[in-house]
Amino acid sequence: MKPATVLAYLGAPAVVAVGVFSVAVTREPFGLEMLATYIVLGFLFYAAPQLLWVIIALIGKFSNRAWHVGLVASTIALAAISSLWALPGDPSGLPMQWLVYWPLAIVLHVILAGLTALYLCIKPPNPAVEGTLRDEAAHRPSL
Repeated sequence: MKPATVLAYLGAPAVVAVGVFSVAVTREPFGLEMLATYIVLGFLFYAAPQLLWVIIALIGKFSNRAWHVGLVASTIALAAISSLWALPGDPSGLPMQWLVYWPLAIVLHVILAGLTALYLCIKPPNPAVEGTLRDEAAHRPSL
């Protein structure tokens, strides 16, 4: 997979980190430790499932399809958990929904990778693509 594609997928955690930082700036006084906490550490927290998948895909030498499946699974988990901010928060004021972010991403990795592998096993071959050279050679008039 191209590094530019991986960086594009890492844009979602970056947007969430910047969004959380922008909300935090309205509630707390600005400081460099705040910037480091919300932007740097926040980005690493939100991007951890995607970075883990990148490492696994590099080690496993996965196909482009497998790379996309894992990165999409991580992005879906991030979007799902981030969207819970629209609902009423926990009475304690703590963002409890983030406790399930990494486990949800792992579960989605397994489910989506499994469904993709199952699809590839049961899908019929595409005759328009596979065997094209063989078919052309068979139908070529002999001289």
